[in-house]
Amino acid sequence: MRHVFEQIRLVAATDATVLIVGETGTGKELVARALHNRSQRAKGPFIPVHTGALPKDLIEAELFGHEKGAFTGAVGSSEGKFGAARGGTIFLDEVSTMPERAQVDLLRVLETFQYTRVGGKTEHAADVRVVCATNRELLEMVQDGKFREDLYYRIAIFPIRLPPLRERKEDIALLADRFQRAAAERFKKKLRPLPAETEAVLGDYQWPGNVRELRNVLEQAVLVARTDVLDADLMRMLLHDRPRRPSPMVVPIAVGPRWWTWRRSWPAAPSRRSAAIASRPPPRSAWVSTASPTCSPSSSSSVRDPGRFRANQFPLDSNVCS
Repeated sequence: MRHVFEQIRLVAATDATVLIVGETGTGKELVARALHNRSQRAKGPFIPVHTGALPKDLIEAELFGHEKGAFTGAVGSSEGKFGAARGGTIFLDEVSTMPERAQVDLLRVLETFQYTRVGGKTEHAADVRVVCATNRELLEMVQDGKFREDLYYRIAIFPIRLPPLRERKEDIALLADRFQRAAAERFKKKLRPLPAETEAVLGDYQWPGNVRELRNVLEQAVLVARTDVLDADLMRMLLHDRPRRPSPMVVPIAVGPRWWTWRRSWPAAPSRRSAAIASRPPPRSAWVSTASPTCSPSSSSSVRDPGRFRANQFPLDSNVCS
């Protein structure tokens, strides 16, 4: 993380647009706030905006404001997020989720530092510093046609990439100590420092949720602890009970009568079509006889119940119905 701190120190004093890239829970908003607090705009507002949470048909009005009567329900005018961030910093989290039309408007703001409210004609100055963040690879989205290439090069003037917590094990103990002290103060508990064995347990975990998950675990531990120390057994129990992300599992796939193979597949809910097909009764041609290996029509013990046997229950090299 020293490299990240050096990048923050280097670019904070400028108004350059910054793109923060990292997995969910790595602390992208904390980096954005650090950039703001170290900048010349520190006395101005810091406005975080999660673009993925904004309705697609209203995102422009939310970001750039609107005039009275611009659309149904616009009973008054609004200055929008860019207006609220005047003199400060606007943080656009999950910028990869922005629809194309909003991407065009953002590109214009970054190139001209001017914007127009929805339903208005007056140009407004964008006196803000823009910091963007994403947990996706924008270059891949550009290649797939899902993100504008010109916008990418405008927001990625100074990219900062945050490594996941599993790649910086040396920070886990420091972060855990900080989160424990904060949680103990919040829940009015007096706790001793984390033992070395507990720190070792935390260091062995992979932390798919990164820093956010670590803070969550420490808050849980402080809340349920019955002594004044968070021992290793308590931490193992909490980490063992945590939900895991879906992982590939082995499922059988039938490729022929009574011949099976195995493949790795991600779990998925069956579609309506596949469920309907599975529920259909077998065709009459699938009925077989158990009285004779030659399936003679004259056999008196022909199977009339399609639910008992099917043709694909017999191997390919069987002499049944051959």
